[in-house]
Amino acid sequence: MGLLFLGWSARDVLILYFIDTLAGCWACLAAVAAWISGSHRLEGVVSGVYSLLSAMGLALVIVPFLAVPLAIPVVFTAGVSSSKADWLALWTSPSFQLAMAVIVLTAVVTTVRHLLALADGERGEASVKQAFAILFTRWVLVMMATFWVVGFLGRYGAYLLVVVYSAASAWSELQPERFANLFPDRRPSEAR
Repeated sequence: MGLLFLGWSARDVLILYFIDTLAGCWACLAAVAAWISGSHRLEGVVSGVYSLLSAMGLALVIVPFLAVPLAIPVVFTAGVSSSKADWLALWTSPSFQLAMAVIVLTAVVTTVRHLLALADGERGEASVKQAFAILFTRWVLVMMATFWVVGFLGRYGAYLLVVVYSAASAWSELQPERFANLFPDRRPSEAR
């Protein structure tokens, strides 16, 4: 949308996709951490909110470790050729800031949704695992495209990555079970 209607560059959209992927990972990790810590069993609103905020903080500490290897497509397409002025213009753009705010708000709501799903037992746990698998699979496809083709396309490589991510997003929405199993877990069932 931003590429077509707001005049964003492919680099800007790719950065937002990257941030969206990290925010989705954060939502999954925060929900699982809150569930493990037992925030749903605590009596009292204050202790439950404190536990949930602690889990969100823990997830916020873990996500940068995921960001380092996942940032490869962003570095390949945006990091080398962008000046400080380009980065400043991006981060101060009102439309980019609005998109960031929507991503953050969506991640918080998704955290609560995942936490409620975990209360549903094994079915909810499977739902959260699937959400995490979809996030990673989409970005892995972008990383694969980065290594295979983007180097040959130069500055137009970012457009290819946007197309790959958009197609992966559409596929993951239309066929989530099939998409989440694109890279199946080959471990024995007792090891899962």
